[in-house]
Amino acid sequence: MSQGTKHTATVYVVDNESSVRKALRSLFEAKGFEVADFSRPADFLDAYDPQQHGCLILDVRMPGMNGLELQQYLIEHRILIPVILLTGHGDVPMAVSAMESGAISFLEKPANPELLLQKVDQALQRDRQLRSTTLERSEILANMETLTPREVEVMRLLADGKTAKTVAKALNITQSTVRVQRAKILKKMKADSPSDILRMMSVVDSGDSLR
Repeated sequence: MSQGTKHTATVYVVDNESSVRKALRSLFEAKGFEVADFSRPADFLDAYDPQQHGCLILDVRMPGMNGLELQQYLIEHRILIPVILLTGHGDVPMAVSAMESGAISFLEKPANPELLLQKVDQALQRDRQLRSTTLERSEILANMETLTPREVEVMRLLADGKTAKTVAKALNITQSTVRVQRAKILKKMKADSPSDILRMMSVVDSGDSLR
């Protein structure tokens, strides 16, 4: 990461210690990032723009809502911003809890600047992946809205690897009807083959596990 390169990403910092916020702001602005810092989780939640590419650096121990509680709130409300947790009092159970809840990393203060920058790069890459998958999932679901209920049934069975003969028997229709509906499904879903449908269904079904 070169000095002064301008980035479109925003690094959000939530820490009740002003000295920490100031140091992190200086570090990331020197690398060309936009930085938004907050002393309270509630202020971050009020200001956060889910359309903005970025990541969150979050202090664990704060008055009121702490970092782990904010992380859980984000998960429950499907706010998919990647999180890096910082603490001056790190312990193994807390770190395990944070990582199991999807944190990119858990670092003790004072974090090594180069290591923190590496973790931010990883978090931003994760954010790009999440945004790409979320957008693709939305497009797939929009295409699925154009399918008839019967076509949805056929599509699900085909995505499960069922043959036209098996689908026809399961739905009590002819194989020729299955083939006709398969062609319509491919066209409506903008897919080239049944394997594309399988991949699309995997994207849709993975939606609830994204974080």
